[in-house]
Amino acid sequence: MKRLTQEERVEKSRQALLDAGAELVAVQGYHGVTSAQIAERAGYSREMVRVRFGSKLELMRTLLLEDYQDIMMARELPDVSGLEQLLHLGQQMQVLADQAPVRLKAAFVLSLEAAISVPALLPDVEPWLHHLRRQAEQIINKGIADGSIRPCNAENLAEALLRGSIGTAYEYLRGGQGSLPDSMAGLLQEFIAV
Repeated sequence: MKRLTQEERVEKSRQALLDAGAELVAVQGYHGVTSAQIAERAGYSREMVRVRFGSKLELMRTLLLEDYQDIMMARELPDVSGLEQLLHLGQQMQVLADQAPVRLKAAFVLSLEAAISVPALLPDVEPWLHHLRRQAEQIINKGIADGSIRPCNAENLAEALLRGSIGTAYEYLRGGQGSLPDSMAGLLQEFIAV
């Protein structure tokens, strides 16, 4: 077996710590988990979280910024309708749910806890939510212009979709039935599709 380089060992330990942190926070929440527990779960000494991330908070920020936010920052899809682009956002969430369900649950937990008991995460969560709201509004306006979405107040609908997505995340955390995009796709088809 080939010996790992230093860079490969660093990345392997980093990913193991992220996985362990996600597993623990998805069940116990931010405050129910310590750096020592994360390191132990990953198979490392208690200092490894500090060495790789600096702190538990920075590890949790990494979970939010790398996994969850990157995949959801949709790019313009010029060859599809506005409605299809909105549905694509839901499909992206399902891809993440299929590929890394524990990390997605951890990101949802952290996003919700940021509003309640971990204000240090708000600077990571709030700009991203604002971006999603603006992006949804632009896509809705695109759909109104191309005829795939009924004329409506795009700003209000974007806000309603964001709130509905947060509700969908909550149901997902509770172990709700169905896939993530199905519930939002049904809403989109029923209320805004032409």
